[in-house]
Amino acid sequence: AVWQTQLMAEALGDLGAGDAPGAGRHDTTRAVPDLETARKRCNEAVNANPSHALGWLYLGTVNAFMGEGKEAVDATRRAMELSPLDPQRYYFESLGATAELAAQQYENAERLARSSLVLHRMHSSTWRALTISLVAQDRMDEAREALLAHPRWTGEFLRLILPLLQSQEVRFLAPLGAALGRQEQR
Repeated sequence: AVWQTQLMAEALGDLGAGDAPGAGRHDTTRAVPDLETARKRCNEAVNANPSHALGWLYLGTVNAFMGEGKEAVDATRRAMELSPLDPQRYYFESLGATAELAAQQYENAERLARSSLVLHRMHSSTWRALTISLVAQDRMDEAREALLAHPRWTGEFLRLILPLLQSQEVRFLAPLGAALGRQEQR
């Protein structure tokens, strides 16, 4: 199972694994991961071991980033069912929130993100998922508060990432860019 997890993480690049337990700081210069290879390796892992919770979690993450919301939600929910008492539950819930966003289930995404933040307040991906879920529910004031609540997301950092969030390559993050843009105009 360890080699399967390593192969999946390599294929994912920094997609879901970048904020994984024990991972390094978030690198905004990284290349876009090879999603097809990641999906192939995740499928190999869960086919070889259907109880591989991380395999299901990463498969759901790949599906989310490929815009396959239903498949993403199914896979991440399966991961959470397989590992209900995982010591890294915040991570499962954070990536589950990302899957719910891909499925446009914004209230579910918000619920998972808030639950994840109770367990780990410093997890950047979770703050991102929470903010996007709030923007999608047209709760802009709460979204701005969520943006400003993360200790590492200083005004300077937010100004640096705004152009990235508005680019075509990461259009799934457009709601976050919208919230930042409105914050910049204040």
